[in-house]
Amino acid sequence: MRKRSCSQQLGLLILLGSLLFGGLIIGLPTAALLAPNSQIAPVLGFFMLPTALVLALLGWYGTAVAATTFGAAKKTVQTGSLTAGLEAANQQSSSPPGKIVLLLIPAFIGTLFGLVLSVVAGESFLGVTAVCLTIGFGYGLVLYLAARFWILSDLFAALFDDYA
Repeated sequence: MRKRSCSQQLGLLILLGSLLFGGLIIGLPTAALLAPNSQIAPVLGFFMLPTALVLALLGWYGTAVAATTFGAAKKTVQTGSLTAGLEAANQQSSSPPGKIVLLLIPAFIGTLFGLVLSVVAGESFLGVTAVCLTIGFGYGLVLYLAARFWILSDLFAALFDDYA
């Protein structure tokens, strides 16, 4: 377990808060602008990006576990040694495995919410969906870059070190 300074812990907390509440701040006014006469639009906007964040992080974690497991199994079969497979699983990669899902899942969630919003609010199908897809993709790009530069890895480690 790696000890972190108070300023590192505060920085990671600010990052998580920014990702979560920044999504709320972006989603609410966007939904209100896209469907001004809808009462459900603010609810959908409120949940769009936080839902994308949670599902993307879960997807990334699952993909990383699967990639590590299959890599270790492949190495074990190739070498015939369980030790070599376990060593392959413990090696650090240049970036977290499976980080592409951090880009794809928010784009999919944005598209899905755009479809629902356009149907429920009776607004332009193509316009609303395109705007929500763009917002989801932009949010996913932020998550992808955070994972690419190990920022999200540090956040995960800080949250789950006590449970490992």
